[in-house]
Amino acid sequence: MVNTAYDTARETPVASAWAAVGVSVFDELLYQAILNQPDAGAACWALLTGASPARVREACNRLLTLGLLQPPDSMGGLRAVDPQVAIRALIRRRETESELLPATAEEMATAYEAGLLREEPVLAENFIHAGQAAW
Repeated sequence: MVNTAYDTARETPVASAWAAVGVSVFDELLYQAILNQPDAGAACWALLTGASPARVREACNRLLTLGLLQPPDSMGGLRAVDPQVAIRALIRRRETESELLPATAEEMATAYEAGLLREEPVLAENFIHAGQAAW
């Protein structure tokens, strides 16, 4: 799912910078509301964002999972994590995930080639002969 905001002057979608770390446009909006009104609570954040309380609760759960919010403690409700700290952690998580892609792509390419060789016997024969020629 691509995260987009809208350029109101042009009425065209604009990619959100937060999309790169997996934060939706609404989740970003809610996070900013929480940063600006930390003591407001879910009902007020719903009013600030124009969303239902249920949608705010769902988004808060996503923000908790992403590490943008701290869970409630004995002192009160949800609290925003410092954006610089939270974003760095999200970037590191994305980098780690990205480092796994080349190995996954290699495995998929091997499976793809094996499928082609099963489907196209002529390719398999050429592959075998090419391998023998290299010996």
